Amino acid sequence: MEASNTNKPASFQSPGQQPADNKLHFLDYWRIIRIRKTVILAVFLLVVITTTAVTFILPESFMSTARIEVAKDVTDISPLMQSYNIQNSYDPYFLQTEFEKIKSQKVLHEVIERLGLNARWTKRFQSEVPLKTPETYAILKRQVDVQQARNTSLIEIRAFSDVPEEAAEIANMIVEVYHDQRRDQKLASSKRGIEALQEELVKQDKTVAEKEENVDQLRKNLKISDVGNGDFQMTLEPEIVLTQSANDLPRSVNTSRSNNFMTVCAARVAGNCGTRFRPLIAMTPWTVISRISRKPSSS
Repeated sequence: MEASNTNKPASFQSPGQQPADNKLHFLDYWRIIRIRKTVILAVFLLVVITTTAVTFILPESFMSTARIEVAKDVTDISPLMQSYNIQNSYDPYFLQTEFEKIKSQKVLHEVIERLGLNARWTKRFQSEVPLKTPETYAILKRQVDVQQARNTSLIEIRAFSDVPEEAAEIANMIVEVYHDQRRDQKLASSKRGIEALQEELVKQDKTVAEKEENVDQLRKNLKISDVGNGDFQMTLEPEIVLTQSANDLPRSVNTSRSNNFMTVCAARVAGNCGTRFRPLIAMTPWTVISRISRKPSSS
């Protein structure tokens, strides 16, 4: 028994020809749509009517948006071994941290207190028991949304409420409370820094006073004169100047020291007595000595 050759010649199809199965499938879909058009139309109308009814049943809700710009706190004086660019580097968690601060109890509790939301919402919700701050905070937190404006560093604070005026009040009050708290925090930080500097100043003043006392004691022990050699002159006490006389000055003192001493004497007298004795400064030292030591003649 011979086996018959069942191999069929392969059929080739040009690229431009499309199989008839695709047309059949599309016609089948269209046939189903035509048959079920009543059901499809009924489902569409049911969805539209339901959505419209739910929209009218839900209470009205109004949204108010407030935008603020928040910058990272940077010190005026850069710390050691740090440049200005390091302080102003981008912090990816800064805005997220500020979002949580805005929605924190510290901010929203202050908003509740300033706007009196406990009493206001007790009447609105017709509650027999007055609302407490934690309960009002839970309601307010659900009505506040904080997010970043797209492609900006601005923060959007959105408040939702049934009353449009109340939504605006809540959004503006959140901004005001957040601003006040950041300002108070900055002022407190600056105050602590000033107090630390004042304490350090008191310590340094005390150290300087102790050193001055030591220098004065050494001057007294070593019998060092307060008058210098002309390059550096120190102040003379008034009583020392007034008790000096021409007879007390030794003739062995060199001319430069006597000139310096008498110049200081003339300046002290002119400063104490006003413009009347200012010509004494132009006199020679020994002329001043002779006039000071001269006794008044008896009349």
